[in-house]
Amino acid sequence: MIAILISSIRRSPALSKEFLKGDDAKAVAFLFWAANQLWPRFTQAPLFNDIAIALFVLDVFFVKSVAARRSLDLLRSKARAAHRL
Repeated sequence: MIAILISSIRRSPALSKEFLKGDDAKAVAFLFWAANQLWPRFTQAPLFNDIAIALFVLDVFFVKSVAARRSLDLLRSKARAAHRL
């Protein structure tokens, strides 16, 4: 499942943006975190944990950037409305 997702993202840049903006990134992050929890002695367990953390950080970044963009758009529209008066 993860391999299919990664290959799809590599083929389509638009899909990668949508993947990071949506809940898919969180779902995959939870899968990596779960793998780390299920198989702590597996040699790649720290890598799974690092990938999960990176995806969670990217999710927070995109949530904050969208909120900032919406706030900026709101301020611009209020400034235009005030300028028209």
